[in-house]
Amino acid sequence: MPVEKEKRKPQNAKSLKANLDAKARLKDKEAICSLIQTELEVGGTATYKFSPKGDRATVALSSEEKHLVFIIGGGFTVGSSIMEYVGNGLGHSVYDEDTLTLAPGTVLVIISGY
Repeated sequence: MPVEKEKRKPQNAKSLKANLDAKARLKDKEAICSLIQTELEVGGTATYKFSPKGDRATVALSSEEKHLVFIIGGGFTVGSSIMEYVGNGLGHSVYDEDTLTLAPGTVLVIISGY
């Protein structure tokens, strides 16, 4: 199973949402990544990813690393699976996979090597 069942949740979801909204208005992707890493208390390399409304997007992953995929909004599938992982404000641990497919209109942060 390339996605662990246990999900990572922020300690204060309301505060995180308010802070994410403020950073989004400024279009500050680095601050969004940093904010999520701080809230979830994880290190690693964080990357902001999105798919346009109406289109899917494929994101390459390093299969040697474990990734924490934090959904800000939307959903994703892994590899060739058809199961879609959703849940705004939830982090999913993904491993042994080299691609994610983002559902249309998805925004997420991928933290590699956390």
